[in-house]
Amino acid sequence: MKRAVLCAATAVLVAAPVASGAPGSLATRGFQAHLDLASSSAQYVPGELIVGFRTTAERGAMRRANARVGARVGARFPAFRMQLVKLPHGLSVRDAARAYRRDPAVAFAEPNYRRYPTALPTDALFSDLWALNNTGQSHAVSDFGTTTGAPASGTADADIDAPEAWDLQTGNGTLVAVIDTGVDVSHPDLATQLWTNPGETPGNGLDDEGDGKIDDVNGWDFGDDDASLLASPPFSGYEHGTHVAGTIAAALDDTTGVVGVCPGCKIMALKIATDSDGALDISAEIAALAYAKLKGAKIANLSLGGPQWSNAEREAIRQSGLLAVVSAGNDSLDNDMALASDLNRDGQADIFSPAYPAAYTLGNILTVGASNHNDENGYLTECHALGNSKPLCAFTNWGHDSVDVAAPGVDITSSVPGGGWETWDGTSMAAPHVSGLAALVLAQNSGFTAAQLKNAVMRSVEKPTSLRTVYFNAAPGLTGPGGTTRTGNFTRTSGRVNAFNALSAVTTNATPQTDGNVDGARTMSTAQVSGSVAWPADVNDVFKRKLTRGHTYRFRLVVPAGKDYDLYVWKPGAKEVWQPSKFLRYSAHAGATDEVVTFKAGTTGAYYIHVSAWLFKSGRYTLKFARLA
Repeated sequence: MKRAVLCAATAVLVAAPVASGAPGSLATRGFQAHLDLASSSAQYVPGELIVGFRTTAERGAMRRANARVGARVGARFPAFRMQLVKLPHGLSVRDAARAYRRDPAVAFAEPNYRRYPTALPTDALFSDLWALNNTGQSHAVSDFGTTTGAPASGTADADIDAPEAWDLQTGNGTLVAVIDTGVDVSHPDLATQLWTNPGETPGNGLDDEGDGKIDDVNGWDFGDDDASLLASPPFSGYEHGTHVAGTIAAALDDTTGVVGVCPGCKIMALKIATDSDGALDISAEIAALAYAKLKGAKIANLSLGGPQWSNAEREAIRQSGLLAVVSAGNDSLDNDMALASDLNRDGQADIFSPAYPAAYTLGNILTVGASNHNDENGYLTECHALGNSKPLCAFTNWGHDSVDVAAPGVDITSSVPGGGWETWDGTSMAAPHVSGLAALVLAQNSGFTAAQLKNAVMRSVEKPTSLRTVYFNAAPGLTGPGGTTRTGNFTRTSGRVNAFNALSAVTTNATPQTDGNVDGARTMSTAQVSGSVAWPADVNDVFKRKLTRGHTYRFRLVVPAGKDYDLYVWKPGAKEVWQPSKFLRYSAHAGATDEVVTFKAGTTGAYYIHVSAWLFKSGRYTLKFARLA
């Protein structure tokens, strides 16, 4: 669902006349308005002050001044005898400033004011990039079916604050690996944005590094094992990687096309699609991850997915150490649950969850759902404009434990092969916004690990209340023909990413273990335990119990009236729930039916007992254990 962008609107600013003169004139009233604006909490960072100390103030006097207010130092600027201080909860910026000003050691104390850029990029289609800078402007819309997309507009500041971030950091050559369908390296928005392999001499036809790759100058084609980074002739969907690359790092201020989130970054183009049919094999993905690690990348974008849990893929991502930024999936389903619907002729599910690699429980995966220009969970703008309900137009996946953040993924204009630009929808478009954002953070903090990058991105989100509503698409057997709308906390953060905030974010752990998966399973040491599950914020509870080979055991899940829960058992050695190779037994009935699983242990070890809430159900349960023989 996409549309070629043919033109962009031009904004014109007109200065209004201002009169000057005595009190009561327009100038005086204008100055008062200026004061009102300056004192507005929207114009400064909440909970912070900048304090300037007198030249006579010693360190002890500075410490005492902060202690009297209860503030802690966030940053020191010794060359200017200033400190950025963080205020205690409940103390307003205004009251704190007054308290500091009464201290004889203090020269001044003022809010940490925000500055805004005075100019926006000159890229021709910048006004279409609402995701980077949303003023409520009209922007291009992706097509729905065969209908021409009409321009639409959203909500001001429902964006990632990219221009504000660029005042501090544009990328400084930070490398991002794009593991995808290929990249058009001759595109005018990308030709100057490519990583160059320092060990390879371009065009000499030699394997300069002795690694079996001839002229891997800007990357490699792992689908066909050659240096051609774009399919020729093209297969369906071959444009995907070029669109992703543009969102990450398209050139800034080149008067052409679009600009990426990290315009100072470099793209390593790693094509994993085969030219014959466009397939993206996991083996090619694994090879690409190994190459990216070897060549020094620390961030990889993976706008791809499927229903298959792969140990190889999971281990490759884990061992790569890269921050893998992954799209959540486009089926309007919950990645915390095992759901499938609409079987096709091959017996495969047309829609499914969880999607992988999005749902792996790895600390170096950052999974991204899609938001729109109103900070809503993603649905197709044009579809809704044609009179369809938001649920019927919804596409983004979510998952309180398996999806970390939301990012713009609706009506995203970016580069496509041949030197053009198109507007697309999808979580594939959301992920590269986060890859570019993470690269800005890495440029600002070159020593950050993958975990620190992930934490900074997650700790700096904005949390609009609109993201607490999800539009659940029509899925036969799940929601009925019209879909449904539900409220709750649908991602780890319940937030949408913000580039400016991320540059100075804390990096404390943003993904503590929960009992919702194997890695946080609680030990079941008694014959009976009680607990609670709640959709969508706490869908799964997992327990572990050591069982002995050859004995027969029974687990009974007591389901209260009006509830609907399922019971699963996973074999010893399971890494996650929903891992097919470790599945042992399950019991799943509709409604308030007790679920019972009985089996003989085939090996001695820790088995995982998994209670899962069905859609829209919440409440308490009792889990009972017995050894029968």
